[in-house]
Amino acid sequence: MIDAPFFLVGAERSGTTLFRLMLDSHPRLACFFEFEQFIDFCGREDEPDRKEALMDYVAGPSADFPFPAPRVDSSMTYAKIVDVFLAQKRDLGGKDFVGATVHRGIEKLTRIWPDARFVHIVRDGRDVARSRISMGWDGNVWTGIDDWIATEELWDTVRSGLRPSQFVETRHEDLIADSERELTRVCEFLGVTYSEHMLDYAKGSTYSLPNPALVQQWRTKATELEVRLVQARAAHILTSRGYELADVKPIQIGPAEDRRMRRQSRWAKRRFQFRRLGVPLALSSFVARRILPFPLLKRHVAARVESVRRRHRK
Repeated sequence: MIDAPFFLVGAERSGTTLFRLMLDSHPRLACFFEFEQFIDFCGREDEPDRKEALMDYVAGPSADFPFPAPRVDSSMTYAKIVDVFLAQKRDLGGKDFVGATVHRGIEKLTRIWPDARFVHIVRDGRDVARSRISMGWDGNVWTGIDDWIATEELWDTVRSGLRPSQFVETRHEDLIADSERELTRVCEFLGVTYSEHMLDYAKGSTYSLPNPALVQQWRTKATELEVRLVQARAAHILTSRGYELADVKPIQIGPAEDRRMRRQSRWAKRRFQFRRLGVPLALSSFVARRILPFPLLKRHVAARVESVRRRHRK
């Protein structure tokens, strides 16, 4: 087993992909892409691991690896299977240290790797909520901030059980404003020195070099109502992460209005998916997921949907 892998943790749309590309470009660091798809099969404390389901996922069409999947078999434990994938990522690149991005289930990681190290990145929740709408994941900022709140609250819980030597934190805005400074700090935590190659990611990906003009966009693009709604739900977390609250009038949202905005968000998401996937594929996805009992067809449609979504994931 790998003794102390590192895990890049943070809410989706918080800059984790950009950060992962930077880390993976280091000559001594390998960083696996979204690893929560493996962690999802890890049981909670009172539940068994779903090893068979993990093996089905590894062999299925939705598991899209940039390298040949390593051989796994039923004699392996769940922990050994997920560890094998990290080890292969490290060894294929000839790297010394390996890690992965994990957005959810981070509380399970130390059960598999007790000495795991964590690199936590946070982005202003007002930008995250708007970014999720642009991806079609939410229909308004009221629901768009849900995942950010849950992830940051979970991180607070996980961090409280870690030793100081097990984690380091940064903000997306700081990483963009002074990449070399923040990357140097993270590299020291991981036991390596900063390398200028960490910015070579732009040569082989769709991600551009850090641009400070692209942070804090909520200040010019969010409506006053959107800012009021996000701050009504997340002001305490924003301030605890060092983000200044906008000077807007507080807003109170009751249960009835909460339900209305959640319904509106669901309808907006459906409309977005029909536009992005096209009517035939969107309808096929709905039917395959909810009506037809054919696993192979479901996998085929799911793979087509994932292919479309992957093209728009930046």
